[in-house]
Amino acid sequence: MNGTQSSPEERFRMRSQLRKSMEAIEGVKPADESPAMTAGARRRPGYDPGRDKTRLLTLIEVNGVLFWEHGAGQAISTAGLHHGFRGRQARGEIIDRVRVDELEPSKIGKYLSNLDLTLTPKQGLRRWDGAQFAGLDAPAEKGKILLLVHGTFSKSEMFSDSFTQTAEGQALLGRAAQKYDQILAFDHPTMSVSPLMNAVDLSRKFAGSKTDVDLICHSRGGLVARWWLEELERDRTLKRRAIFVGSPLAGTSLASPPRIRSLLSWFSNLNRMLAAGTAVASTILPFMTVVSGLLRFTALASSVVSKTPAADALIALVPGISAMSKISNNFELNRLNIDGDVNREYFVVRSNFQTEDPGWKFWNYFVNAGDKARDTFTDLLFGEKNDLVVDTSSMTYLSKTTDISKDRILDFGDSDVVHHTNYFVQPKTIEFIAEKLQI
Repeated sequence: MNGTQSSPEERFRMRSQLRKSMEAIEGVKPADESPAMTAGARRRPGYDPGRDKTRLLTLIEVNGVLFWEHGAGQAISTAGLHHGFRGRQARGEIIDRVRVDELEPSKIGKYLSNLDLTLTPKQGLRRWDGAQFAGLDAPAEKGKILLLVHGTFSKSEMFSDSFTQTAEGQALLGRAAQKYDQILAFDHPTMSVSPLMNAVDLSRKFAGSKTDVDLICHSRGGLVARWWLEELERDRTLKRRAIFVGSPLAGTSLASPPRIRSLLSWFSNLNRMLAAGTAVASTILPFMTVVSGLLRFTALASSVVSKTPAADALIALVPGISAMSKISNNFELNRLNIDGDVNREYFVVRSNFQTEDPGWKFWNYFVNAGDKARDTFTDLLFGEKNDLVVDTSSMTYLSKTTDISKDRILDFGDSDVVHHTNYFVQPKTIEFIAEKLQI
């Protein structure tokens, strides 16, 4: 992908991947496989749109950038875009059309729970046996535990897949098996409930344990850990240390976009670029499965957003995402980040992804718009440094008056290599974890 329009072969691969991701998602089908009414039937006399409970959505490529649009997607408006696209209509290539069933508000909870089971099928505590994670009812009562907590849309295999990609990661796992009595992972739903609710479940798992616990947390996993360690774990005599890797401690801008379609377009573009890199990226964050799972929320736009004054009403319907919104009135995060003595030993790994690779042309549409464009740039998702998923400034934030100290931070700085999905394949990350946890 070089920043220009994809070839027919590339579009075919994208369409195939999208359709593969839809197989496990209820109520989402390729338009040419859907039993919904044809366009001709919709134009016939007597057609009642009130009975039509489906919506058509289209993935379009315009000048090398992917966008999701309502309807058949014959053209996409680029009014307000920069770099030569301002104020005109740009015609796009159709990647695929998708027919989605309208999601009834009363069924959102069940739908999200099912989506969580698709993304994280084996939930609860799991123990690393040297080759894989196996189910576990409760942790050891005494000793030392290394606990791995994954992020949004992910599962614990993310850690094993990442660590085993490199010799440094494999060696770390080997030494950890010698140091700790147990290496555990906490698999938890990330769409249907907030990080606080995950922390409640984790706290209950450790209720009878007097072990010392070191945690390695990716992304949202850092919020789960903080809620547990700071608010739910009352025994301060137990040793607790945590390393937050790309964690949205003050939220993420991706969780509060003006339109959920912008988020889906962002994920679709990221998936295309990361799929061309290491295989581990798709394991950490299965972007296209997430896109397919959230498509039904875009179909709510005509029935919900039109009746709701909140610009991010659709995001608010997904508890696991809205709880991470980087907005001033996020009451859950505000409560977590209230000024006080955290009294825990925390470390951070962070990066600011920057690239001049023309294949990342979409970056200019969603991130690199200037201040003047921000007023009209409806697709802008980030207004500051980020690692593709989390704002860099959010990764060290504890309260209005407290950040994690610089001596406890591994900062990759501006990098065209290190981003949200590949921290754990970086030798420096492994070295930092080993040093801070004395593994």
